[in-house]
Amino acid sequence: MTATFLDRLTAYAIDILIVGLIISLICIPLPNRSSEVSDEINELANKYATNEINETTLMDEYEEILYSNQKKEFPRLVVDFVITFAYFVVFQYLNKGKTIGKSLMKLQVVDNETDKPISILRGFIRSLFVLGILSSITRVIGIKFLPRELYSVAYSFITLGEYVFIISSLLLILSKQGKGLHDIITGTKVIKERRG
Repeated sequence: MTATFLDRLTAYAIDILIVGLIISLICIPLPNRSSEVSDEINELANKYATNEINETTLMDEYEEILYSNQKKEFPRLVVDFVITFAYFVVFQYLNKGKTIGKSLMKLQVVDNETDKPISILRGFIRSLFVLGILSSITRVIGIKFLPRELYSVAYSFITLGEYVFIISSLLLILSKQGKGLHDIITGTKVIKERRG
């Protein structure tokens, strides 16, 4: 039986909480610049509010603040990518199509035709857009190798693509077919595990 939208959403919420907790625990010893960045953005907003800078300068300096912050927080970006990939792709593969959230909700990702767990490659492709893995890859590689302008365009383009993909997937999951765009592309489905 195909999993319901509510079952899938609940499993995803559980998984996101688990991944977020793991990332937070690993990142505790890493420097956190959030208060500095917040101060820099507030200072920039004040300059704009008092007409010290125009809108173009505001946007340019805002992008520079975000870019330099991401460069400084590169280790956090790597941890975020590695844990997300390890949990949603590798762990799910090793656990026969189930994350902890899916296990608790008695769900499993399987091949559309055979109802067997999918390969790690299909799991990776399935996760690229829906879990932000593609934007994480872009951030990790781009922040190291691309100039700010190119990085900003690439990251914005991919993030926008992910949002469109996620909205399309949600609409499709809510349809009678009960499959997201990522399921259709990879030939997978999320099923309610059979008892016995």
